[in-house]
Amino acid sequence: MADLVSVLQELPPDARRELLDFAEFLARKYGAEWPEHEDWLAMSQQSMARLWDNPEDDVYADLFSRVSEII
Repeated sequence: MADLVSVLQELPPDARRELLDFAEFLARKYGAEWPEHEDWLAMSQQSMARLWDNPEDDVYADLFSRVSEII
């Protein structure tokens, strides 16, 4: 386990977020229940908020709402 921790410490922040996403995927895939799930989810949402919430993405949100109205 010490090797895993040392590898994690060497990863840049973006790679850590990617690893967290993958770990969450595996947890859902194998049906794992873990008490910290909500905490991890909140942290990943905070770190991704700057990517999700930006003016450039408003174009896609508008497009999605238009397509939803048609369908």
